[in-house]
Amino acid sequence: MSRMNWKERQVIVFKVEKILHHFGVEPHHPGDERWWHELARAIAYRKIRKVTDWNMDSEKVERIIGDDSPPLVNLRDANIVTSEYDEGDDYPGAIRQHMPVLDVDIPVQLVPSTNVGHYHLYFGIAVAEEKYWAMLDAMTDAGVVQAAWVDASKNRGYSAVRLPWIKKESVE
Repeated sequence: MSRMNWKERQVIVFKVEKILHHFGVEPHHPGDERWWHELARAIAYRKIRKVTDWNMDSEKVERIIGDDSPPLVNLRDANIVTSEYDEGDDYPGAIRQHMPVLDVDIPVQLVPSTNVGHYHLYFGIAVAEEKYWAMLDAMTDAGVVQAAWVDASKNRGYSAVRLPWIKKESVE
């Protein structure tokens, strides 16, 4: 299976936007067209599925029963979006990849960086330092954050990001 180019992906994003509109999905902030596009982009790169049996085990952890069905193509039939990267991994010898999608159970804020396409993620909880460094190490291993930034953070004893209005070039 060949990889889709940027133009083909944009067509998918457009189709997803139309389907979301058809279902009456509204942006969190009315009039925010970027919300539509971002949601469509997020869905367009991931495999979607339909869950037919939702079950809760004794620990109140949701399990999806019968989720071995093949991913769907039609968004209208789906009720979940997965972390599975939808980029031709269905051939023999393909390496299965994931695009992280998280059900975050704490308040978070995602603030755009002055570096276009980069963001600062603020978590609304405090964690023990040992667990914090372990989380940053795991994020480094996954390629989410840069190792040099994590190393510098550990050396300082804290992580830091620039305020949203401070550009990298203007810091002296």
